[in-house]
Amino acid sequence: MSQLHLNDAKVGHYFGKHPERGKPFRWLGMRQVDCGIKWSQFQKKYVPAQVMVYPTVALVKVSRGIWNVFCEEQFREKMELWLIDHLR
Repeated sequence: MSQLHLNDAKVGHYFGKHPERGKPFRWLGMRQVDCGIKWSQFQKKYVPAQVMVYPTVALVKVSRGIWNVFCEEQFREKMELWLIDHLR
């Protein structure tokens, strides 16, 4: 988590009415994650269900113009630079 000074109007325009729900960043590429289990007819047992997802970032408003940024550590630097460039 980090805090950034961002323009409230620009945040609302890009993230919508609920920025705390997060927004996928498609330009960072997809990655594979496990999400539960599924039955494998071939192996005759349950195996992890894997899906491809985009990394997401969520913003929580602290006060006027100050936002907490929540995202994965491996994408934090790229996302913060993008937020500063586009939403400041």
